[in-house]
Amino acid sequence: MKNSIISIFAVLMFVFITVPAPVFASGEPQKEQGIVLEVLETLNTTDSTENQILQTLSVLIVSGEYKNQTKTIKISADASGAVAQKYQVGDRVVLLIVKDDVSGPIFYVSDFSRSRALFWLFAIFAICSVAVGRLHGFTSLLGLAFSFLVIYFFIVPRILAGWDPLLTAIIGSVVILAVSLYLSHGFSRKTTVALSGIAVSLVITGFLAKLFVSAAHLTGFATDETSLLAAESAGLINMQGLLLAGILIAALGVLDDMTVSQSSIVQELAHANKTLSSRELYKRAMNVGRDHIASLTNTLVLVYAGASLPLLLLLRTSGGGFANGLNYEIVSAEIVKMLVGSVGLVLSIPITTAIAAIAHKKFETKN
Repeated sequence: MKNSIISIFAVLMFVFITVPAPVFASGEPQKEQGIVLEVLETLNTTDSTENQILQTLSVLIVSGEYKNQTKTIKISADASGAVAQKYQVGDRVVLLIVKDDVSGPIFYVSDFSRSRALFWLFAIFAICSVAVGRLHGFTSLLGLAFSFLVIYFFIVPRILAGWDPLLTAIIGSVVILAVSLYLSHGFSRKTTVALSGIAVSLVITGFLAKLFVSAAHLTGFATDETSLLAAESAGLINMQGLLLAGILIAALGVLDDMTVSQSSIVQELAHANKTLSSRELYKRAMNVGRDHIASLTNTLVLVYAGASLPLLLLLRTSGGGFANGLNYEIVSAEIVKMLVGSVGLVLSIPITTAIAAIAHKKFETKN
C-alpha cells in the first residue's frame, strides 16, 4: 500500500515538474524596496472635488540595481477617505521604476512595503506551531510550505497555460492533501482513510459547485481582478472554471481537519472495545461527528462572512432590498462558495466515518 502511494506521488510530481507553463508578460514597471529617510515637505490641498496630501520624500533604495542610492520623490495621495496615506520617516515603501530612454529612470512611491510585518507574523505562527505541536507542528509547517509550492508553481501556472482550472485544482488538491496528511500524521491506516474520505468529499463538492455555479449563471467575472486577468490572458483562462477551482481549494483545509478527526475517533473506539461491529463503530463515532458539524459549519460561515464583510454591507444598503441584492454576481458567488463548502464539510463526516469503520473491521478480520 505504501509503495503504491509513493508511486502515484512520483507520477504526479513528474507531471508537476516536466510540463511547461507560460507566464504572461504584464508590462509592469520594475519594483524595488526603499526607506523614507526624510519628509522634505507635506502640503494639504483642497479644491471643489477632492482633498489631497502632497509630499516630497527623500528615499533610500535598499534593493535592486539602484541600491544605496537616495532619490527625492514627490507624491500625491487622496486625503478624502477615512484613512489618508501619509508617509513618515522610517517607513518602508515600494518603489516603481519606469525606465525612459530619453530622461532616464523615473521613480514613484507606490505603497507601503508590508513584507516585513508579514514575515514577523509568520515567524510568530511558526514558533507557536512548533512550541505547542513539537514534531507534529514542525511537519505541519513542512506540509504548509509544500501546499504553497504546489499552488504557486503547479496550479497557478497550469491555469495560466490554459489547462482546465477545475481539473488542475483537483490534481493539485490530491497532491497537497496526500503529502501534507502523511507528513503530519505518518503512513498509517488512519491517514489513508482520512485521505479517502477527503477524495470522495472533494468529488461531491466539485459536482455541487459545477451544478450551482451553472444554475446561478455565475460567469467568474465578478471582480476587477478577474476581468483584468481575462484581458491579460486574451481569453485563454476559463473564468467560470477558475471560480470552481477556488471553491475546491477553499474547502481543503476544513476537510483535512474533519476527516482526520473522524478517522482517529473510529480507531480509538475500535482499540478501546474490540467487540464493536462496523455499524456500532459508525454510530458512536457519528455522535462526536455531529458535534463537529454544529461547530465547524458555523465556523465556516463566519470565516466567509468575515472575508466578505464589505459585500454584506453592500447587501444591507442595497436600494433594491435584500432579495435584489442577492442578484449581484459578486454576492451570489460568495454565497455559493460558502454553502457548497459547508455541504462538502457536512458530508465528509459520515463518509469518512463509514470508510474508517469498514476498513478497520476488514483489517481486523484479515489479521
